[in-house]
Amino acid sequence: MDKIDYNNITDKDYRMIEVCSWEGKIVKHFKGDLYLILNMAEHTETHENMVVYKALYGNCKIYVKPMSMFIERCDKQQFDMYGQVYRFEKVEVESVQKVTNKANKNYMSGLLKKYSKN
Repeated sequence: MDKIDYNNITDKDYRMIEVCSWEGKIVKHFKGDLYLILNMAEHTETHENMVVYKALYGNCKIYVKPMSMFIERCDKQQFDMYGQVYRFEKVEVESVQKVTNKANKNYMSGLLKKYSKN
């Protein structure tokens, strides 16, 4: 794998790399709705990079959006209205972290009990 030269990378490329690390993470659309990033994909015809994500509201539909749209900055009017720099931004959801941390703790505790008996 080629190393990335972060000294010569564009803001757009850096944002793409950042978004690719969000698989399994929750993001917020600038209008406030939350989504779960499911995967990155490639369009079969155009080879355009795509983001596959799931709404965390309503019917929880799954969507696909071109990466180029996903990494867009909000325009001045959107920023002034919603206060978000990018169309989608990663968020930390405290309740999800608590559940995940508790599940991991219980899992590790169970493993320790299981293997410490031997």
